[in-house]
Amino acid sequence: MGASGIANYTDKVIKGLAPEEIKKLVAWNKKFNEPYEESDIESLLRISKIVDTLWEKQVELRREVEEKTADKLSVYGHEDLMKDSRTTIREKDLIYQKLYKSEEMENAGPYARLKIDWKLLLPEACLMAREYRK
Repeated sequence: MGASGIANYTDKVIKGLAPEEIKKLVAWNKKFNEPYEESDIESLLRISKIVDTLWEKQVELRREVEEKTADKLSVYGHEDLMKDSRTTIREKDLIYQKLYKSEEMENAGPYARLKIDWKLLLPEACLMAREYRK
């Protein structure tokens, strides 16, 4: 999944300003682009399957929220044939917050589980990968 062009600084000025950092980047890039081991591929496929399942559930949930909160809207002579939800803005917000975003719920729904803060996980994941490959 790595790309050889990532963090590939060829500019002499940059190399002159931070030679040690550039050496570290070159070493990191080389390690980053090593072929995956079979166990890595199995893990990535397993994670991908979980993400695909969560995504499908999230899309279904989004449709449910839309169905429960949609309002009939006729504009410029176009008659909207959809069913009116007859909910207030406050009710719509609650439906969205509870069903879709899982706010104040005991367990996280598919949207919340997919919405991971990768900035928090990435350093740990990189550290784990580094330790694993030693």
